[in-house]
Amino acid sequence: IGGHPASFIPEIPRWALRNFSKPGDVVLDPFCGSGTTLIEARKLGCSVIGIDNNPVARLISSVKTRNINTKKAKNHLEVVLNHVKSQIGQEVELPYVTNRDFWFDLPVSHSLMKLRNSITTIQDKEIRDLLLLCFSDIIRTVSHVAPGQILQARRPNNHKQKELSESDVINTFEQKCRSVFKLLHDDFSAITSTQIIGSMEELSDFDLIITSPPYINAVDYVWAYKLRMHWLGMANSSKERLDLSSTEIGTERIAKSDYFENFESGIDELDCKLNEIEQGVNYRAGKGQNELRAQVTYKYFQQMEEHLKFMSQRMKTGSKYCLVIGDSNICKTYIPTSDYLIKYAEKNNMKKTHHFFVLLKNRTLNISRDLEWADKIDYEQIVVFERL
Repeated sequence: IGGHPASFIPEIPRWALRNFSKPGDVVLDPFCGSGTTLIEARKLGCSVIGIDNNPVARLISSVKTRNINTKKAKNHLEVVLNHVKSQIGQEVELPYVTNRDFWFDLPVSHSLMKLRNSITTIQDKEIRDLLLLCFSDIIRTVSHVAPGQILQARRPNNHKQKELSESDVINTFEQKCRSVFKLLHDDFSAITSTQIIGSMEELSDFDLIITSPPYINAVDYVWAYKLRMHWLGMANSSKERLDLSSTEIGTERIAKSDYFENFESGIDELDCKLNEIEQGVNYRAGKGQNELRAQVTYKYFQQMEEHLKFMSQRMKTGSKYCLVIGDSNICKTYIPTSDYLIKYAEKNNMKKTHHFFVLLKNRTLNISRDLEWADKIDYEQIVVFERL
């Protein structure tokens, strides 16, 4: 349910939880995505705090980490279905969606808006969020987006596809809801709690951190979720969406006026590699791309150093931070991300206690990685730090 462009396997947080936590602890994932860490922590009797800049990710994590009454959800679904079916054929005011008529037939847009309007009248927040998540899950299905794509592309031979009716969309939504209801958790401890927030400034006390931060230049998560965001009313213009994207760690949305003239990361080797990327020593990309990639990479490490410093200041002595990360190749310059993050962590009163590799099998980001200047990620590294 929900889906996420770069979920990590549950065995990793499960290992960390069994080794570094106990029932009743509060587990934090500051880049929670679709909530893999949070789900595993709640299964083991921990309370959880999830932080994510992306409102769609927060919705997914919130729904997946709560006990939800299936009978109540089914009752609300019936009310929504009856209400929307009674409106078939009626026109409604449509929301802003980027290139809406390119991606959606008009009957589809009308039925989606009617569904959203009906769901948002539900007073019970947990049920409302559940049905909104199911609603967002069908948006691509009923659109002209080609299946299996993270970044939107129109279906090939789209003109041959059957035009969906309002009833088709409603039936798709109903089927999605009923399949999701079978997956609902009702076994999370009532004593534990879930807190999903959008900013680290809202952070409260915690005992253990387990997270997988964004990769450098890998997936634009806001772009990947853009249709969902617009239909859910989380971004009411392209500007709102782009402004959100510009705040993400690893974003490519950096204005030239914000470029740094000199690279001073505090790690000499990294500064040399940044200059290699900028100057196109190993690969010369298109106009302005080398400069942009160097700036993106530099800003990524700046933001991650700030993050590690912020976390260290709030960690208890002896508590653990389990970091899941992969190295990168930027314009054919190898960036040992984990090595540099270890240096930043050690600079901020953390000591490395574990470091090992996990081979990735049968995993894809659904993005072509066979470009001359990019490589696929074959393994991830697990690094565990202890706060001194």
